[in-house]
Amino acid sequence: MIVSIAVVAYNEEKTLGALLLDILNQDYPKEKTEILLIDSMSKDGTLDIMNGFYEEQRDYYYSVKVLRNENKTLPYGCNIMLDNYSGDAIVRIDAHASVPTDFISKNVRVLESGETVSGGRRPNIIDGETNWKLTLNTAESAMFGSGFAAYRNSDKKCYVSSIFHGMYKREVYDSVGHYNVNL
Repeated sequence: MIVSIAVVAYNEEKTLGALLLDILNQDYPKEKTEILLIDSMSKDGTLDIMNGFYEEQRDYYYSVKVLRNENKTLPYGCNIMLDNYSGDAIVRIDAHASVPTDFISKNVRVLESGETVSGGRRPNIIDGETNWKLTLNTAESAMFGSGFAAYRNSDKKCYVSSIFHGMYKREVYDSVGHYNVNL
């Protein structure tokens, strides 16, 4: 299964490198992985980081693309993602997120078992170790900060009403279409 990983970013130079390292460290085969890096007209070094990743990694992946979202907002960026991915499944990962090394492979296994959507637990990360950021991260990582929903605190497979970095088979977006940019 070819998996497309999309990152839509605006001014994420402080955190994007860590996410790209997480993507590099995935245990899913690079030759079955497409990377879509979509810059939303950042004013910092985000686009430079994306272009650097492209230059260094384009020969190792199924495909690596750097695209521009001139309309700047996330729905437009997601539609650029949908117009440009070539995988059998797609996952959009936030530029300030972190994913474990088996994130893609675990989701692929779920899709290959017959599901059309899969996702994972929401990790909490910070972009610097100030006392305030460490305190907020601790609070958000606790049950009270992330919510009491059983699925947020369980390792069991279950159906849920919301999903963290969902991976969708192509047929899902083929059925529901693009994002409504007016929302």
